[in-house]
Amino acid sequence: MKNRKITLPKNSSIRPTTDIVRMAIFSIIYKKIYNAVIFDLFAGSGILGLEALSRGASFCHFLDIDCRYLKKNITLVSSSKYNIINGDFFRIASKIKQGADIIFIDPPYGKYKSKNILETIATNKLIKYNGLIVYEERKDNDIMINSDLFKIIKERVYGDTKITFIEVQNGYSIPRDI
Repeated sequence: MKNRKITLPKNSSIRPTTDIVRMAIFSIIYKKIYNAVIFDLFAGSGILGLEALSRGASFCHFLDIDCRYLKKNITLVSSSKYNIINGDFFRIASKIKQGADIIFIDPPYGKYKSKNILETIATNKLIKYNGLIVYEERKDNDIMINSDLFKIIKERVYGDTKITFIEVQNGYSIPRDI
């Protein structure tokens, strides 16, 4: 994805993950990407899912309430490699019928409670056993988890952005597509 220009209008409220943060994320999770099923929640420009596809992920579900910019950016990807789900995550999560190996979560900073997003993922069995969640948020916002379901395994701060790596807690399995 290095030489690919992402399309966004100058007055856009979409805040794409910076190159530095994106490269840091993928240098940490590179072993899990190949053949993985990805969810890019609150996808915006789609940069995280597109990067995963360019690194060998088998499929990506992009989800956002406004997919205009994603649709402009995804034109070079084979349509057999992705699905675009246009809608509110909390309203359509129960309609998603496949679990992911990796879920990228990059909501508008401060708009949603992390615990609500993560519990919706668990309730709807959107993450496979041994799956990984990569949560991007403002560095001063704590990621709240249900420790019976999830475990924070790593956090990294890059400027005003915090990346939190979360896995399904040992003993709690979400048996989707295993």
